Amino acid sequence: MTKREEKEKQAQVALKQLIAQVDKDPYNPEAYYQLGMALTEMKSYPQAEELFKKALNVFEGQADKQALLHYGLGNVFYASEFYPEALKEFQAVKDSKLANEALLMLAQTNYAQKQYQSCVAFALTVFEQDATNTTALKLVADSLMALGSFAEAKQYYQKFLELSPANVEVLFSLGLVKLVLGEDAKGLFTKVKQSDAKYYAKMQTRLQEVEAFIEKTQPKDKAGD
Repeated sequence: MTKREEKEKQAQVALKQLIAQVDKDPYNPEAYYQLGMALTEMKSYPQAEELFKKALNVFEGQADKQALLHYGLGNVFYASEFYPEALKEFQAVKDSKLANEALLMLAQTNYAQKQYQSCVAFALTVFEQDATNTTALKLVADSLMALGSFAEAKQYYQKFLELSPANVEVLFSLGLVKLVLGEDAKGLFTKVKQSDAKYYAKMQTRLQEVEAFIEKTQPKDKAGD
């Protein structure tokens, strides 16, 4: 048996256990959530969607129990790239315990739709509630970079690196921002290359695009100046 086959077998065993848990305790929203997320992990999106919708009907009128199911269904739609549907589900989460998680997914869904200003608004709200949330920080910084607010993006990338200094994606992005701002970024790119040569090689096209953008937008010196 190959490793892949072994992994699939283990997943099927786990799935059967989760199904049994739902059958055993059909009025426990957590049981539906765990099963739905397992199906989502397996990319069985139609089955996961059907399960969550069924569970929402089971708990009709019980907003506290439906919150987790709306959140789960939102994740199914997000994973399957049905972003408008995902937004609707995350907005339906009415539970203070899940508020930050739902806001973070609203930010991620808006980012996926290139709605960068909305992403910044949601992600900043998350960061205000949890100053250690690096996912929110990266979403803010990436969105600001996409909007062309490079100086602000730099600040948030730096905040991120204070919490997670070895993240090569953020080190590289900060390097790009510094290039655009006319600052020295060699040390950052060297650090990325030393930490993850494959990632650095993969991002060379992006680096070349930014360098071309800078060359195109910089004013040319007049001859004889």
